Amino acid sequence: MSSDIAIRTVGLTTRFGFMLALGTVDVNIVEGEVFGYLGPNGAGKSTTLRLLVGLLRPTAGSAHVFGLDAWSSAPAVHRLIGYVPGELALYDRMTGRQHITYFGHLRGKPGDKAATVFADRLDLDLDRTVRTMSNTDICAQRPRACGVVVGAVATIFSVLSVRRA
Repeated sequence: MSSDIAIRTVGLTTRFGFMLALGTVDVNIVEGEVFGYLGPNGAGKSTTLRLLVGLLRPTAGSAHVFGLDAWSSAPAVHRLIGYVPGELALYDRMTGRQHITYFGHLRGKPGDKAATVFADRLDLDLDRTVRTMSNTDICAQRPRACGVVVGAVATIFSVLSVRRA
């Protein structure tokens, strides 16, 4: 597999029981490439992402991220990427800073300052708990922005961009 390929899927297929959720997806995304993955609700976009981060096992085919099998090498893949799902859930009683530390430890980068720098740019108060933030706070209005701050302790991985950690 070429070292400049960041994401590669071959015949990637997933079934939930008898329902075909994702059918034979073949994709090569080169490192640094901007890739839009569009489709209507139920087309399999979220399923594909869950397969790429090793949260689901494919029924058939394979998915590789930076040359690593997304399922069998999921812990190694997780150290290289950050994944912010569409429906982000944060711990209500933890502060933003605690979230950054917690997820940093999970990623093996507890001292990484990238998330704090990014939070400063968004003018986030990292010392407040999630549940005390009002509707005018960025985390209440745009929870993905908070997720991106948490994800900044690793490489940001989204539908639109991929780059090596």
